[in-house]
Amino acid sequence: SSGMEKHKVGEAVSLRNLIDYAISVSDNSAHLMLIDYIGFSNLKAYGKSLGGSVILTGGDLYGNQTAADTNIYLKKAYQIITENKEYGEFLKTIMDNNERNAFNTEDIKIYHKYGSYASNYHDIGLSLENNPYSISIFTLHEYTNYTEVVQGIHQKIRELHTLFYKERENYCKNL
Repeated sequence: SSGMEKHKVGEAVSLRNLIDYAISVSDNSAHLMLIDYIGFSNLKAYGKSLGGSVILTGGDLYGNQTAADTNIYLKKAYQIITENKEYGEFLKTIMDNNERNAFNTEDIKIYHKYGSYASNYHDIGLSLENNPYSISIFTLHEYTNYTEVVQGIHQKIRELHTLFYKERENYCKNL
């Protein structure tokens, strides 16, 4: 685990570091330590309270996710980033990473969290530009061309997002 490798076995690790590692480099050891600290049932209850429907299912401590659920969690992350003075900047900073960030290009900035297992790869994130949006892409391209697949899908979504706001602006002006 690339975050936890900085620590010795049995060494105390702050919650702040565990959250950082779990999000910024998708560190599974940090994730498991957070589950142990928070409690599996407490984390499931929190996800459900936000509106999630497939929370930590699948028979292990990692669980399955859906794009709908991850977009609910991203909406909460957006709220924290934009409204919470105590934790917002921290969350934004740890989501501002290029660790396997398949979204970012020269002209696109996405704050993200990725994950992978076997041939599955997912990247979820937030655009904080003028018309913010969340994006969750799940693929079976972990060992092939996940970067191209995610960037291609994201480009199409971004085009639709831009078109929507242009059309809405034109429609409202015509009213």
